Amino acid sequence: PGNPNLILACPNTGVPVLIDVESGTMRSITASHTAETLLATATARKQGNDVLRNYSACFTNDGARVYVGNGKGLVSLWEVGSLEQCGSFQLPTATAVRNIQVTRDGNYVLVSETGKMRVYDARQSTLYREFMDQVNRTQWRKCIFSADIAGNYVVGAT
Repeated sequence: PGNPNLILACPNTGVPVLIDVESGTMRSITASHTAETLLATATARKQGNDVLRNYSACFTNDGARVYVGNGKGLVSLWEVGSLEQCGSFQLPTATAVRNIQVTRDGNYVLVSETGKMRVYDARQSTLYREFMDQVNRTQWRKCIFSADIAGNYVVGAT
């Protein structure tokens, strides 16, 4: 990312946070996200009074924004400086987002969810391509784009 002192962390419980190593401050990314408040009880597993959510997040290549995916298939885009939401899209199946990756040129976003990997156009938030294991119906755990600038290939692992 653009700032080497900034770390993006996705704890096992709770929302993703940006940690400034230099100052020691932590900022929650989705605290102001209204959809999170509305979906909190519906998307989460409950344990006592605590709500446990699953999130996946990644920086854009310039480090200016963060993609965050939640347990109901909502992928949102956040400005790092202001923590303002600047875009979002919903996966068609509304299942948990397991992994998010962005091509090196920033044109496409790869989202892995239960059973499928989907490539979205980053500018228009529209579905470009989807992949699934037709033979074994294996669920993908990790996905990445190839290292070339355009990210011409997608790799999935179980």
